[in-house]
Amino acid sequence: MAAPEQSRDEIFASFADNMQLVLTKLKDNEDSRQMADSFNLTEFWIKMETVFKAMSFEATKLAACFTSPPPPSSQECQSLLSCVEMKVITLVSFYYSLPKECGLALRKHTRNLVIDLIEGIKELSLRIKSANYQGSEEQLQSTGAVWASCDTIQTAAKNNKEATLKELKAVGGLVKDAVEELNEAKNSDGSSAGGLDELEFLLSGGQQPTDHEDDAVWSDQDRAVIHPCLGLANACKACVKKVSEAIKKNGKHEEMVDISQLDHIYELSEEISPNLDELVSCLYAPMRYAVVRANASLVSEVLHKVLGASRESHFVRDEDSQWLDFLEKAVDHNVDQIKNITKSGAQR
Repeated sequence: MAAPEQSRDEIFASFADNMQLVLTKLKDNEDSRQMADSFNLTEFWIKMETVFKAMSFEATKLAACFTSPPPPSSQECQSLLSCVEMKVITLVSFYYSLPKECGLALRKHTRNLVIDLIEGIKELSLRIKSANYQGSEEQLQSTGAVWASCDTIQTAAKNNKEATLKELKAVGGLVKDAVEELNEAKNSDGSSAGGLDELEFLLSGGQQPTDHEDDAVWSDQDRAVIHPCLGLANACKACVKKVSEAIKKNGKHEEMVDISQLDHIYELSEEISPNLDELVSCLYAPMRYAVVRANASLVSEVLHKVLGASRESHFVRDEDSQWLDFLEKAVDHNVDQIKNITKSGAQR
């Protein structure tokens, strides 16, 4: 006996589930094949661009079929989504063919491109289903989001050097935000919210609570701590900038030793922004000096790791020793200042 025909809802729900399974595997599994003698990175990206274009075409075709009544039959829906699934399988297969020897930074960058596109396809299918297959503004927006994800292939990093530089650029943006936040806080009284949080106000039944921490402001000693903390934040900013410039100028990505050094910088750079954010967040009143010292030490530690790894790498030249020395001394100076200022507040 033939299996009963599935409904549109069942077909689209199954498709979304399949996409989620693919996404889960991509996010959890970093396995890749070993470098093959015949592997060609240029050819890999030509194939990736081709399949990204094919995904854009399939997404457009899928969305177009649900822009006006009558919607496709269940059988037609199955055919449409099967075509999309085949392209997704091809895309994921190409990604997994990228050898780990090409670089951790490049693989993570490529994986993120693939994940963003598949998430966009999944979202598009859910929008079509939620609009009862009649088309909607949300469906149009999701289609545009898929197109945008497909277009990212044009500016994608094509080797480990480019991938590392993209990561450093992203880190630099986050560090810049943290520096700006700290500058804004420096010009305030140190309160973390400047008033009662709306949600907390509602939960308290409209009553102003007593002893609210957000009412706290900086003491003179607290304000003195901000200056070296800002100096440490600016050292983060300068470190990312100078290392990026050195990689852009002298970085190589052909030999395994060079790729490995870039990957090391990539991994270390991922620790800069989270540690700096922790430092900035603990500077609002009431300031706890033990926490400030601990977070400042963590920022110092990761900066020294980045600078030390850079000093031993292929992309740093003899003439770079001047800025490396300067930044290392700047980091130590600001951390020492933080420790000295907060010494008398050890009980806090």
